[in-house]
Amino acid sequence: MLVAQTGKGVYASELMWFDRAGKPTGASSKPSWYNNVQISPDGRRILTDQTDQDGRNIDVWVQDPSRNTTTRLTFDPALDTTPAWSPDGKQLVFSSNRSLNFRLYLKNADGSGSEQEIAEAGADAFNSLAWSRDGKYILTRRRHNELWYLTLPERTQKPLIQGWVVKAAQFSPTGAGVAYASNESGSTEVYVAPFPGGERKNGRSPTEAARNRGGARTARNCSISPPTPR
Repeated sequence: MLVAQTGKGVYASELMWFDRAGKPTGASSKPSWYNNVQISPDGRRILTDQTDQDGRNIDVWVQDPSRNTTTRLTFDPALDTTPAWSPDGKQLVFSSNRSLNFRLYLKNADGSGSEQEIAEAGADAFNSLAWSRDGKYILTRRRHNELWYLTLPERTQKPLIQGWVVKAAQFSPTGAGVAYASNESGSTEVYVAPFPGGERKNGRSPTEAARNRGGARTARNCSISPPTPR
């Protein structure tokens, strides 16, 4: 799946399905202000944060294309952003500034129950990025957009990539590596690093990586679905 940014009208993005050959297969939803798109582990649901039409609030939403339903999961007047699926798809983690500073919260993916705060970083910027398949780690972005990770269930925060601006990150399927976009070379490119630490390798620019995986140069944010059919 790719988020194609149109840059026209009230809404600036649209969720589109692309097959593995890069051929568009149709829109998943109506145009809106989508960001931080994540496909569920079973490949059937889409998690995003969406900005209200007036641009004053951001909330977490989940879409089920097979049922043609869209469900709002957060209702706090604060900014609720950067959601990520748990490995089993039953929960999600997201970042919110509802307590003045940004903190991480857990929420049931079906909308039931209340949010549970699991981590805070003081005055640092703080965002959730990805949850490992074994459920033991959550990648986060904090301080000056550095890459950190949170251990579970200990909830200990540890630095992973420091000194550079990290824009996005994702665990490898085995959890032994992390791919992330950074400006280490002076321009934003994709890097791969062993997890939880080791020598990094330079990859491709995010635009090239998205084009090669999704088939569209216009992609600004993308999420690659698992092999499971929609």
